[in-house]
Formats: sequence, structure tokens, C-alpha cells
Amino acid sequence: MSTESRFARMCGSTRGRLMVVGLCFAMAAVFVGVSVARHHVGDGIWLGAIMAGYGLLLLFLSGRSESVALLASHEMDERRRGIDEFAAATAGRVIAAVLVTGFVVQLARGADTAVWANLCAVFGAVYIGAMLWGRRRS
Repeated sequence: MSTESRFARMCGSTRGRLMVVGLCFAMAAVFVGVSVARHHVGDGIWLGAIMAGYGLLLLFLSGRSESVALLASHEMDERRRGIDEFAAATAGRVIAAVLVTGFVVQLARGADTAVWANLCAVFGAVYIGAMLWGRRRS
């Protein structure tokens, strides 16, 4: 019996890859819609084009580049899952450092720290929750 989760199998499939691309196009539509609603049509077009372009890049280059295939969740074997986990852990550590630094800078400036404190609290709660979930499953 495979130890892969249903989600991991789905993400490695063509359906999962198309879901990632579909999400890119959905976000492009959201960016355009919000920008148009705020009367910033030019910004919406640029943001939508960048997001749709990213989706197209994932769609057409995932078969030619392993790096792009990783971004598109294409065929996640054990090695690629390890690379993905390393990238996620590194990004999480960098984001944690940025959040704490932003909080401290705002605190030193005497400015409002509520946004930074809330973001730090969400990050910390998710990290602790994931740690407990992972410990329970291992």
C-alpha cells in the first residue's frame, strides 16, 4: 500500500497540474475584477497578465524544466517532495524573520504594530498547529 496521501497523488496528476494552472487564471480574474472595481484598470490588466502568464509558463514549460515542474506540482516523487518540503521550510523561516523584524521596526518607530502582531500570531499558531499535527501523525 502506498504511503502517499490522496492529495499528493492528485497534485502529481494531470488533474492536479491543471488545478494549479486554473488557480492562476482564477486569481488573474480576481486581480482584474478588484482593480476594475477600484477604478485602477491598468493595474488590473498588468496584475492579471502577470498571473495568467505564470499559469501559462507552468502549463507549457513543466514538461521541459524540472524546476517549473516542481512549481506546477507535476509528478511529485520522493525526491521532489523533499525539495518542496525544503523550499517550504526555508520560505517559512524567512517569512518568520521578516514578520518579527517588521514588528520590531514598527515598535521602534512608535507606529501601529497591530498588523505585524496579528500576522506574527497567525504564523505562530499555524506553525504550532502543524507541529502538533505532524507529531501526532508520526
